[in-house]
Amino acid sequence: MQVMLKFQQNGTKFKNQNLIKMMKDCTIIIPTYNRSEYLKILLNYLIVSNIFCPIIIADGSNSSYEIEKNIKIITKLKKNLNIHHYINDSFFVKRLYLASDLVTTKYCKINTDDDFFSRDFINLAMEKLSINNDFSAITGYNISFHRNNNNPNKSKVFLGEKHSAYQENIIERFRNARFNWAALGSI
Repeated sequence: MQVMLKFQQNGTKFKNQNLIKMMKDCTIIIPTYNRSEYLKILLNYLIVSNIFCPIIIADGSNSSYEIEKNIKIITKLKKNLNIHHYINDSFFVKRLYLASDLVTTKYCKINTDDDFFSRDFINLAMEKLSINNDFSAITGYNISFHRNNNNPNKSKVFLGEKHSAYQENIIERFRNARFNWAALGSI
């Protein structure tokens, strides 16, 4: 799941601003739950991709062993990333809600620990949100990789459908998005 949210209204345009400054305008919330191996891969990806937004790890891991693994990963990578480790074992939506209280930037990107995105997505999403005051959220395309370990020739790649948020009738938007949970963020 990945969604970019706008927290406050402002007509600022981003085209001519420095990319580093833009990234300071966006916080990434990464919900994780007993998946330290995914979290480590994602955080390393952010470093090598030069994505240096403030990060809030919304950790709902339910074992002290998993929490300790996450703490070790975050401690090791904290010198390269601005990370706040928020541990709360409440259910997913409440944990996101509580983590969002820690956001101090204008924009917030919610990104699960197994999803990847580009710097261009952050830049484009912030630009679109800044010039479209009626929008409060933007999602990107969803590309899923399904690996078949028993038969690599049967592994698949799926590109999610593009869903429009411009339909006049909100019921029609829900009808079009109901079978794709990732599309709900664009409604």
